[in-house]
Amino acid sequence: MASKAGTSSPWSVGYTLRWMYQNTLKMSAFTASGRRVFDLGIALEGQAPGSVMAIYGNSTYWRASLPAASGGTRPITCSPSIVLSGGPGNGWPAFIRSQLSCGEYRVAGRQWIDGIDAIKITGNESHLTLWVSPATYLPVRLVAGPGTAQRQTDFSWLAPTPANLAALNVTVPAGFQQVAPPSQQG
Repeated sequence: MASKAGTSSPWSVGYTLRWMYQNTLKMSAFTASGRRVFDLGIALEGQAPGSVMAIYGNSTYWRASLPAASGGTRPITCSPSIVLSGGPGNGWPAFIRSQLSCGEYRVAGRQWIDGIDAIKITGNESHLTLWVSPATYLPVRLVAGPGTAQRQTDFSWLAPTPANLAALNVTVPAGFQQVAPPSQQG
């Protein structure tokens, strides 16, 4: 994901990396040269649902509480768009199968993506193409947007080992100053 901000802007983002597991998300943004811009962590469930953001340009961070999530899974409905922030709550395979069965998306063939003979799925009313592994029905690649505004997301799936799950944690560097979250700033 590229930012339109000027090169002197502290928010000039060249690319992002996202880690997701169940209802936890971490997104790290970097400049095109690899300098860290920010880390954002969001936990929607657990003992303390909330978010933390470390901003490297001004050495600040904030924490915010979130309301506790209601138990259970969310119903899957037909939708012409896929929310990419954390992926579908019930899991990608169930979501993809549901969208195919209700006609929002259709299988459009196969294509080799990163060594996988992936199933190509397109949206009927959206500018979206998704390639999924035939073995797991997990996404391999997603391309969204019309024409030159297209954005590509490549997926890698790791086993939920303790070391891999540790990548979801946002560590605030020593010396960063805590500030109020954006919703609490005057």
